[in-house]
Amino acid sequence: MNYKSQILLKPTFSLFVWILMSFHITQAQKLIPYQTKRGKWGYKNKEGKKVIKPHYHSATAFSNTAKYARVSKSKKYGIINRQGKLVVPLQYSFLEITDAQELHYLIQVKKNDQAFYGLMGQNNQIILPATHTSIKKLIPHVVVSPLIIEKKGKFALFSNRGKSVTDFIYQAIKSGDYESAHVLAKQEGKFGFFSKYLGNKIIPFVYDEASIFYKGLAKVRKDEKSYQIDYRGALYKKPSEDKEISLIVEDTGPQPTGGLQKFYKYISQNLCYP
Repeated sequence: MNYKSQILLKPTFSLFVWILMSFHITQAQKLIPYQTKRGKWGYKNKEGKKVIKPHYHSATAFSNTAKYARVSKSKKYGIINRQGKLVVPLQYSFLEITDAQELHYLIQVKKNDQAFYGLMGQNNQIILPATHTSIKKLIPHVVVSPLIIEKKGKFALFSNRGKSVTDFIYQAIKSGDYESAHVLAKQEGKFGFFSKYLGNKIIPFVYDEASIFYKGLAKVRKDEKSYQIDYRGALYKKPSEDKEISLIVEDTGPQPTGGLQKFYKYISQNLCYP
């Protein structure tokens, strides 16, 4: 084999491996839930062949290349793999998967009639103990999202695998349909923005009211005047005497935008049965 052949062989082989892996991933995406006439849920492949028998009262889709999905029976939740094996027993009244690749999931434990939340990993590994008042996703209704965690009245941001992004220093962290890395939070009575990746403060906490960014702009209010600011915190237009803006109090779920491709991606990631 000459030198030129060796040069051509390496990228050709790499391309073959890439195509083979892509084909495998595409095949893995086609495992979907189905419901029987008796209301039980199982899973079938794209040809309609039943792969996992219908044992369950509810079942979530194996989104994209996810290795795990949540199922329930008699109001108790557990997790199965693609072979239908229960890797987490049907024992939790609350369970939500935060990482369907390496398997991380939220659980609820009740102590003296009060609910506490924790994060678990594979083989029942405790990532975060069930000592937290609340845990919810920063971006609701998506599989992979940073986590807003509350403990003793203070909030912090963690990754979906339980790694700390910030300390418990905030009075509130807003969940919503984020389009950027700017996370809206409240500290010492004022609103500002920090990075959802590094936790560092991006825009100072000086505003009396604020909203999350939408199309590159956020509404803020300071000294009884309303503004719009850009990602740098710079003023977008002159202040006005408007008395009201959209506040950060109420959560609203994300809506799929950006045409059919993003809509199909949204459905595949978030479809839950029933």
